[in-house]
Amino acid sequence: MGAPISIASLRRNMKSLATLVLLVPAVFSFPRNPILGRRDDPTPTTEVQDGQTGTLIVLPPQATETGLKQIPDAGHPFIAPGPDDQRGPCPAMNTLANHGYIPRNGIASFEQITLALMEAFNLELIFGANMAANNMLTRGNPFIDRLSIGGVSALVPPLPGQIDGPVTGGIAKHGRFEGDASMTRADAFIGDNRDFQDLLYDLDLLQLGKFGSDGPDGESTVFNVETLIGIKKQNIMMDQAANPKFEFAARRMNAAYGESAFMLKFVV
Repeated sequence: MGAPISIASLRRNMKSLATLVLLVPAVFSFPRNPILGRRDDPTPTTEVQDGQTGTLIVLPPQATETGLKQIPDAGHPFIAPGPDDQRGPCPAMNTLANHGYIPRNGIASFEQITLALMEAFNLELIFGANMAANNMLTRGNPFIDRLSIGGVSALVPPLPGQIDGPVTGGIAKHGRFEGDASMTRADAFIGDNRDFQDLLYDLDLLQLGKFGSDGPDGESTVFNVETLIGIKKQNIMMDQAANPKFEFAARRMNAAYGESAFMLKFVV
């Protein structure tokens, strides 16, 4: 079980996490990674389909740095997204983009996302790669190794032959990664499923008041397992009542419960 999270830490991270993702258009590459000692830009191939040049997806090496490091550091300042930058329902992806760990335009490769998860959140290689691969395969264009962390983008065309539809929706498109009963986003049927919802966060804090542990900020100010169980139960019951198209299939359960576990494990 991960360490408890204080309300001050969660509010700071949730607000920051709710606004981030990639840095520059896909035609630019990242500089040599100072930690891993390699370039993390995509590697083109000679295969062309529907005018798209295929890109070889490569698993990056595991980071070897073991010392303490400030996150974010001076090289990754917060910059609010511009009007053309993609942001979506995943606070972690938004944060990575807002701080330039992935391109700030919100269009990233598998390698860029995997490396960013290791550097910014200290995720183990295979865990981070699994998260990046799931999103790339379900809502990206793995043929050219491009994923929008938000919605539809001209930088991420549909797969050759349009085998997954005429547009590549990005991770904000409802039904795969994104789904109902979010802790901080509305259901797609109800309204805004991409932006942080203050009302939902306030309801989350009510559960904290009921089940939270005591901490430096006072009584019931530390998120724990019981708090997150209460929040998720509240999310499901509330959305079942308000959303006639509410869906909570197995694929969504994995992401919905996983986001709670992610908070306890990595948001400190």
